[in-house]
Amino acid sequence: MNKEQIVADLNELFRQRKEFYAFFDAKIPKKEGLNIFDFEKLDDANLRDFHKLFHRYDYAIRKILPRIYKAYDIDMDKDLSKDF
Repeated sequence: MNKEQIVADLNELFRQRKEFYAFFDAKIPKKEGLNIFDFEKLDDANLRDFHKLFHRYDYAIRKILPRIYKAYDIDMDKDLSKDF
């Protein structure tokens, strides 16, 4: 796999991540005056559990990204899309 394909795949991954957060923003209330989800006001336990699982998955991906960037010599500012 070449760098261009990896960059394209990463940009798609980040676009999908942005869609997840748009969904969460629409469904989960925020703490007043803050950009932090307020799970105390959320009465949907399934959505709370879903967000928790997504957050764990997202964290695992973010942990490995620096190694991918290094392995493929990817410059975050130069190579990746900025719409996510």
